[in-house]
Amino acid sequence: MNFDKKKLSELLIIAKGDRSLNQYALKANVDSGYLSRLINMKRSSPPSPDILDRLANAAHNNVSYKDLMIAAGYIEVKNFPDHTDYIEYDETGEVTSIYTYPPDKKDLKDMFYDYLKTLDPDSVLLDIFENYESWTEEDKQSLKDYVQFLKSRKNKKTTADSDL
Repeated sequence: MNFDKKKLSELLIIAKGDRSLNQYALKANVDSGYLSRLINMKRSSPPSPDILDRLANAAHNNVSYKDLMIAAGYIEVKNFPDHTDYIEYDETGEVTSIYTYPPDKKDLKDMFYDYLKTLDPDSVLLDIFENYESWTEEDKQSLKDYVQFLKSRKNKKTTADSDL
């Protein structure tokens, strides 16, 4: 793990926005003295992922949990010409997961499938997705056409609503 105090401090100042340190700390449910020590780079160890999550949820200016986790050293970023690997660590320094961006098609498919399962286990989308590989090209095209039709209906409705 590589805790970058300076980067974390910079991100927290951005995340604080135009609020006072006390207002940001209160919104994040974090002790203001602790937040001050982080911003002033007085801490030798990074905050826990739980505290970073609270700081991210209260952050302004698009500072994300991932940004804070990288600065705190819980996520290591390795850049390659065609992709980036993100290696996640727990508080003990053990690797908990490794993921790649952009993901390959199989990983993306698995991620989407896992997401669908969280929505509704009886979802029609889940049924479609599970069996999509066995569809004929004609069936796949019909689904794409129907989705385009729905998008065009949504766009027409949005345009009509804005005309009111």
